[in-house]
Amino acid sequence: MAMMGVSGPATIAGDLVVNHAETLALAAAMQAHSPGSPVIYASVLSNMNPRTGAIQLASPEALLLCVGAHEMAKYLNMPSAAGGVGSNAKTPGVQSTLENSMLALRSTMAAQEINNGIGLLDCSTVLSYEQMIIDDEIVGRALACGREIPVTKETINLDLIRQVGILGIGPKKGSYLGERSTMIEARNFYQSSLFTGEPFEQWEARGKKDELTLAKEKADWILKNHEPSRLDRDISDRLGRIIEGAAK
Repeated sequence: MAMMGVSGPATIAGDLVVNHAETLALAAAMQAHSPGSPVIYASVLSNMNPRTGAIQLASPEALLLCVGAHEMAKYLNMPSAAGGVGSNAKTPGVQSTLENSMLALRSTMAAQEINNGIGLLDCSTVLSYEQMIIDDEIVGRALACGREIPVTKETINLDLIRQVGILGIGPKKGSYLGERSTMIEARNFYQSSLFTGEPFEQWEARGKKDELTLAKEKADWILKNHEPSRLDRDISDRLGRIIEGAAK
């Protein structure tokens, strides 16, 4: 994975060329060792911080590089793991939320197959349970934004619009709140698993908890109460054989 300005040219296009050559070379080596092995185009690319030399996994350049790597993977008809979320922030907060929101939306809009980095901070050197909860919310919203908009006679619903009206004009003064279709379709609206969307007065009465407090409370609850599902025996046995083979 070529780092822009360090192990690759300081231009996005040039860095993508170097990374593509590296990826193809590794894929060829894998096929020589184990013909027919599945290969993933895994390229988490970034640039360096020109002031410190540190890797910048959440920079605008990193976003563009990972989109470019994903397009190269599509050209080769290979599954792509060109980044996911993973803020440069040291702790959960405004920076991590801003950066991971952009990263997640990028991956969604690029239709990337594999994403990673949930809960990781400080250039993937720190794992935070609170950040995992926040990232789950971010990714959920990004996936919701990536949905197709169905345009059909039923979804346009001109008959309903004629019956209800627009801007206070029409048989029902343009109010769709009491319509049966509203009650049905509202079930598909995105619902946050972290934020309540309650009025200010209720939020204040409940202790004025910020997002980090809510994330910590949810993480603590999961750690105390969640019971993970057991793997099927067949899957467990197959994983065991893979691990044994890799250890040889």
